[in-house]
Amino acid sequence: MASNVILGSSSTNPYVTTFRISQNSSDFTPFVLYPASNKTVWIVTIKEGNIVGNVVEPPKAQIVNFTVGAGDKPIVTPVITLVEAIPSDIVYDHNLTRVWFLENNSLAYYKSTTPGNMTVELTFTGGSPQYMTIDNKERIWITLLGTNQIVEYDPIGKTLVNSYNVPVANASLQGVTTGPDGTIWFAETTAKRIGHITPCLTGSCNVTDYGPPPSVEITFPIQLAVDRGGVVWFTDHGRGQFGSFNPLTGEWRVFGIGYC
Repeated sequence: MASNVILGSSSTNPYVTTFRISQNSSDFTPFVLYPASNKTVWIVTIKEGNIVGNVVEPPKAQIVNFTVGAGDKPIVTPVITLVEAIPSDIVYDHNLTRVWFLENNSLAYYKSTTPGNMTVELTFTGGSPQYMTIDNKERIWITLLGTNQIVEYDPIGKTLVNSYNVPVANASLQGVTTGPDGTIWFAETTAKRIGHITPCLTGSCNVTDYGPPPSVEITFPIQLAVDRGGVVWFTDHGRGQFGSFNPLTGEWRVFGIGYC
């Protein structure tokens, strides 16, 4: 059963407020998150490698509702605990009021009105799903590391709409995001490129990718976001930097930050 914990903020400045979830080294620690509103964030917290009685415990994860309550006091409510599973991504679906997450080879969701709370929606045997995004048609797009594909799933019709092969073999697909025009961008990590899908009603949709010029070096692009102007932003975990790609002008830029 879920239990609420009310915590105080850790630190505040004019621009950023941080909140403490972990109180000591044996607690679950934040891993990935997704905002549901300006007061509520859904978080995956994880715990790995704890030793109890000379035995290493299996990895565990929790799906946590983090809500800023009265007086800006955060209320932390774990709703699901998973054993032998570390969700790689989490997304809140405003239309279906579901919290989607990827665990092991499955797409699952939490909904407070669903018996048992957790429902496994779809399993990708050998797929190793990594990241996901919801487009403007409420379809879920998922990168599959194991099969080098991106899948498009319709949760309303419960239909796997399409599976897309990407331009580069063994691309180590990671981050995926939706642009303001409804197109899909994804990271081909080992290929050091950024891919693009224009959704269509047939199985032959346009799938392409882009790489930087020799003057711009990226080594391990992972996560993506697209701003309102259509510029694609990415993290490069191999060089401790983030960068941007403007598909209209072809311009690439990178900014060193030391670690990401």
